[in-house]
Amino acid sequence: MSTIPISVTTFESLNIITVHAGTNCPAGGDSGHGGRTIFGITNNASSDLRVGVNGEPPTEVNAVEIVLGGDTECETFIQALEHALNVLKAHGNYHLDIVGTMCCNVSIQGDSHGRRSFQSNLYR
Repeated sequence: MSTIPISVTTFESLNIITVHAGTNCPAGGDSGHGGRTIFGITNNASSDLRVGVNGEPPTEVNAVEIVLGGDTECETFIQALEHALNVLKAHGNYHLDIVGTMCCNVSIQGDSHGRRSFQSNLYR
């Protein structure tokens, strides 16, 4: 079993979203070594949040979470997020207030068939 420290932060403007992110990487290699990276967004109020999966048109959702397995997946995801941040910042000067930060630990358990289950515990 592995524990992933997760940071949870809420941002407010005319809408409110909560973002959670964390990783236990590096964990020694590919997904089979237990390394996980988690990133999620939750609509708390007035957010137009849509997700398209596997080429399907984006559909309105209340929350989305991405879980990547493996050390290099964590590295390339960080690079991708940094690129996205640079692109978005280049289009305007936005300001977000951090309302509160919570943290949690996520426990990952695997069974003999390679299936994994996740359990999280939030704390402030």
